[in-house]
Amino acid sequence: MKFKANHFTFTVKDIDESIKWYSDKLGLKVLTRYEWNGIQIAHLKLASFRLELFDNGKNTLPLPDYRKELMSDLSVMGVKHLCIETDNLEKSVAELKKKGVEFIQEISKAGFGGRKTFFKDCNGIIIELYQSE
Repeated sequence: MKFKANHFTFTVKDIDESIKWYSDKLGLKVLTRYEWNGIQIAHLKLASFRLELFDNGKNTLPLPDYRKELMSDLSVMGVKHLCIETDNLEKSVAELKKKGVEFIQEISKAGFGGRKTFFKDCNGIIIELYQSE
């Protein structure tokens, strides 16, 4: 049996705002948009991977405060963050900062090798930016 990653899903407060943010800031392209059970869904291309966005309209609950902070979220069960790899961490950070991306940690060594930093999307969702050695 063989497995490979296909997509990662974020529930967002406004799918149009989130598509614009991910397109403008990270260069992701929309592959498809559709509705399922009253939920607006979009798939965005991230290299050979997909980022899936869910917008449940007025039924979308806000991100709890304890999930907005990297260190406090680490003690909560469940998914922590999406990690995106780059070939030049400093250049990527500088370009994203120029686009108004909010970084929440300085660049540091990753325990498994390489270097990393973290930023937030327009919903407050934490994303890791990583460069291997």
